[in-house]
Amino acid sequence: FDKIILWMDNDGPGQEGAESFAKKIGLGRCLLVRPTGADAPKDANDALRENFDLEELILRADVVPHESILTFSEIRSQVLHEICNPHEYSGAAIPSLPTLTNILKGVRRGELTVLTGATGSGKTTFLSQLSLDFAENGINVLWGSFEVKNTRLMHKLLRQFSREPLPSALDLKKRDGNANEVLQALADRFEDLPLYFMRFHGGSNVEDIVDAMEYAIYVHDVEHIILDNLQFMLTRDYSRGSFDKFDVQDYAVEVFRKFATEKNVHITLVVHPRKEDEGQKLGISSIYGSAKSTQEADTVLILQSDGRRKYIDVKKNRYDGTLGFCPLHFQLQSGRYEETPEMGIDAEKYHQQVLEMNNSISAQTKLKKKQNDDGTILDSMSQDDIDSLFTGDEYGKGKPRSMSTLSPARLALYNRIRGKGDPFNFGNAEANKRVSKATAKNWDPSELCSRK
Repeated sequence: FDKIILWMDNDGPGQEGAESFAKKIGLGRCLLVRPTGADAPKDANDALRENFDLEELILRADVVPHESILTFSEIRSQVLHEICNPHEYSGAAIPSLPTLTNILKGVRRGELTVLTGATGSGKTTFLSQLSLDFAENGINVLWGSFEVKNTRLMHKLLRQFSREPLPSALDLKKRDGNANEVLQALADRFEDLPLYFMRFHGGSNVEDIVDAMEYAIYVHDVEHIILDNLQFMLTRDYSRGSFDKFDVQDYAVEVFRKFATEKNVHITLVVHPRKEDEGQKLGISSIYGSAKSTQEADTVLILQSDGRRKYIDVKKNRYDGTLGFCPLHFQLQSGRYEETPEMGIDAEKYHQQVLEMNNSISAQTKLKKKQNDDGTILDSMSQDDIDSLFTGDEYGKGKPRSMSTLSPARLALYNRIRGKGDPFNFGNAEANKRVSKATAKNWDPSELCSRK
């Protein structure tokens, strides 16, 4: 056909789909029907039912606009639809980590997330779990694992997918068991997931990576891409031309940022931190290289770990500015993270405490926004600021109060920011000892205020 007219839903997702189809079958021969006005029909079916002049609407079909130029009239309906239906633009949920979903409002297409964390802290384990969450909900995911071989990565994914330990080699050798049938059945189910993997490993060329991502989007309709990690990926490029490694890293981040926007996919990019003292809390400034990676990113996540506690620290959230943390407790049986510890703790009470602490973090961030806009407010506050914030009134002012009068959630947050422990740290030597299941099950949060 010399001319193809596309008429899809007159909202954000519908128009994105129409443009995607037009790019696949040829922009030069495609026209889009985009009704305008307050009473514009949602789609062709609505136009027919409401007795609109279909011929006139079709005759007003226009070419796909230039990518770099637009007017309000072109996206008016999308803007108004987003205002009226914010829940539809929240992004894909992370079912296994609802607290993180609540902070980020989901993972949206067209955005770039930067994840960092100390070596061995569990970044790949965390991303494996996220990719399974997405794939199990029908979201096509592309993996670029430049540090861990694909065979080892898929081994980890299989274990997390099964939610229990995989059969051992000894079990598989037993003739009277069914371990082999169980493993094969698991592999069959795993094979049906919309997961795709790049063949690259170690140092690779950025242009080759972009070419593979473009193919995956065109052929497999990939929506989420994971690149783990930037330093391993760029090893070969350091010696090319007159650029140093920081220039090359900045160039790669710029390319991936532009790719995520233009192709309307979400890219999660792992960037290692600078060398820090073991157990030290990381901040945005800890991310290796120049500031470009964090400036270009829509979301910055830090996997914090001091050997005893582990959590995802949301340091930047361009979507709505909400910051906070999501606890991570490793489950040995499944190889997955859960928000609640395995020991007998009231999950509802634990999640409520986390929610209160995150709400406190959001309130503090908004309070200090004029002074600091880069999402590092808690790291940049002085010790006196922290003390007054928790012992003064809601604005950090007023008559000082004793720490013993603080609510459990505020005292726990105070201790966490000052590096004094977690919600289950009683503030004395006993906190360093292992907590028995019986003690944890019968623990009352009010004890935080009563113990000295």
